[in-house]
Amino acid sequence: MYRALLIAFLSFGLALPATASGGGGGKKKGASNHYEAKWELNEKPEAEIKIDAKQAGQAVDLPMLTLPSSIGPSLVSYIFVSIRINLNDDQDAWPVRAKSHFMNDAIIRVSHKQSSTLITEDGDLDREKLTKLVLASVEPWVTPDAVESVEYSKFALQQ
Repeated sequence: MYRALLIAFLSFGLALPATASGGGGGKKKGASNHYEAKWELNEKPEAEIKIDAKQAGQAVDLPMLTLPSSIGPSLVSYIFVSIRINLNDDQDAWPVRAKSHFMNDAIIRVSHKQSSTLITEDGDLDREKLTKLVLASVEPWVTPDAVESVEYSKFALQQ
């Protein structure tokens, strides 16, 4: 009995400072660790890009890919690139588009297996090497003779 009373008084004594401090409940005024984001929309209009309907119908757009760029065994940087594969007029783009996620994975896997840099001396994308890598990677889904060209619409370098 005495033990139960002793435990109850000790519990009450430990809980009393927590309840006396306010314990939340209402909205506090003053300093807080919560910040309200106030975004200002200062968007600059981008240059209009006119895409031929025929060209857009024969293109397969791959989303932004992250590819390593290395020299020998050392990783130098990462390349973020958006790829568009333009198919010949006699090719149907829909079956290729349906497999675009497989092509993304294949491009990333092949780029990790190679040990060459995809950046030129002046810090630009080496389009010739990357085009060879892309065409070799997507060959199970589209043959190189079915591809008219490969474009790189967005490119960023992270070192």
